Amino acid sequence: MRALTLIRHAKSSWADPETADIDRPLNDRGKSDAPMMGRRLAAIGFAPDLVLCSPAKRARRTARAIIHELASTPSLGIEPALYLATPSEMLPLIRSLGSSLAHVVMVGHNPGLTDLANLLGGARIDNVPTTGVVRLELDVDAWSDAGPGHGRVVDFDYPKNNPA
Repeated sequence: MRALTLIRHAKSSWADPETADIDRPLNDRGKSDAPMMGRRLAAIGFAPDLVLCSPAKRARRTARAIIHELASTPSLGIEPALYLATPSEMLPLIRSLGSSLAHVVMVGHNPGLTDLANLLGGARIDNVPTTGVVRLELDVDAWSDAGPGHGRVVDFDYPKNNPA
């Protein structure tokens, strides 16, 4: 069994239309939503081994804000292949993960993350909103075996969700 968590970057700013997409920062809501989601994850004992993150500024800031709230500090890797990636671009990355990793987080973008959650977990998620978190369990012994339908969604949370 492997655990894969998909996190969409927090809300980004469009204040400067001249800013390149990859360089867009978080807006005020994004700056508050990311640590809030980190606290929610910390409350359930969330402890990934590795966080792989798109090189986009908004994704890096989201990842760091969430990690800052966790009790343990996982390794953070910037992965260029995650920038605006499709499931067919993310699957090889997942399949190449080392056997010592039990729980990996990927911080990236839509529509790829929503599509990947649906592909792997057989879910029917219409949209992972900004700072949305989809936790999956993959019924595989090795990451190299990950593929369509090999997982299930165990949790789907996002800032506007009001957990009991």
